[in-house]
Amino acid sequence: MIEAIGSTLLVGTLAVASMRSSAATVRSYFELSDQRRAAALAELYLTEIMQSYYEDPVSPLFGPEPDEPRTSRAAFDDVDDFHGCDESPPQSRTGALLDGFGNTGQWRVQVTVNLLPISNSTSGTANSDTGLKRITVTVTTPAKKIVRVQGLRSRYGGNDRPPNVASNFVQGVELSIRKSGLNYSHFGGTQTLNHATSAQ
Repeated sequence: MIEAIGSTLLVGTLAVASMRSSAATVRSYFELSDQRRAAALAELYLTEIMQSYYEDPVSPLFGPEPDEPRTSRAAFDDVDDFHGCDESPPQSRTGALLDGFGNTGQWRVQVTVNLLPISNSTSGTANSDTGLKRITVTVTTPAKKIVRVQGLRSRYGGNDRPPNVASNFVQGVELSIRKSGLNYSHFGGTQTLNHATSAQ
């Protein structure tokens, strides 16, 4: 009888430990999955920003111009228009909710743009424009994990040096894949190292 009770206690203890271990494994899997999605989301925003002008061609103010409302990013045409952008849940450029990131505000995307000194582009900031800006995109997951990506944008990028003939610039490639039966999409993207051009 004592042996039976001891065996039952041992099996019960092992079962509880196994269930806890399984729960921790599942939780870890979902957290890693969210971190990968957060990184892809941050790259998506950063690619959009990097494709913009260094400064507004008409009125080079820092931040959105008066005719560029913050309700969507559709009118943003230069890098620093995105400074202070804070979206929860994440949105497309036109203001539509991004598929798979919910509409309850669990995902959050924030953007900051800083003027940089040429001599110290890794950490410091500048009080005046030196021709270099740092873009920081921060994504917060539902589990409050933070993923941050950064990019440097020079005044001498492809958009800011128009060619002699009308051309198309390929500055980034974005990809969205959705498997049948899943309620979210996988996002990916990259920026091209060299801007391919083709005459229109």
